[in-house]
Amino acid sequence: SKEFDPFWKKAQELDVLLIMHPGDLPGADTLRQYNLGTVCGNPFDSTLSLGFMIYSGLFDRFPGLKLCLLHGGGFFPYHIGRFDQRFSMTAEGRKIPAASRPSSYLKNLYFDNLVYRLETLDYLRQMVGTDHVMVGTDYPYELGDWKAAEKAEALDCSQAEKDAILFGNAKRLLKIA
Repeated sequence: SKEFDPFWKKAQELDVLLIMHPGDLPGADTLRQYNLGTVCGNPFDSTLSLGFMIYSGLFDRFPGLKLCLLHGGGFFPYHIGRFDQRFSMTAEGRKIPAASRPSSYLKNLYFDNLVYRLETLDYLRQMVGTDHVMVGTDYPYELGDWKAAEKAEALDCSQAEKDAILFGNAKRLLKIA
């Protein structure tokens, strides 16, 4: 909704990193069974929210906006092709206000490495770039990953890339000396 544009504008002016955590889960009543809200609902909420943000043209209006998505970005990084395909199919009729394919907005997005599996973390790193991934544990929540740093260390990449994920990217984005 454009009613939040003053907020986005100020965040861009301040050059701050915004952290997006899922909240009001669609279908929360159904997801209570087996505690699927944390397994399926949180990644879905992040993906859906980001879809609205991208397709609405938010990152066109605020090209300097920086947004960090927790839980590895939900399903978004793993379905970027699907988002791009929908954009391509509807862009001609301008049913989507966004000016570019969703994958072009990866430059605005950052992700924590809370994906649990080393193979998934490596895929995320390859999709979005090492400079867009940071350690995340989801502390203090029960589904946290207390070995997130160890997984970053186990990646098959240079030590400089590992250091970027472990602390360098966060220091740069949060402007910590």
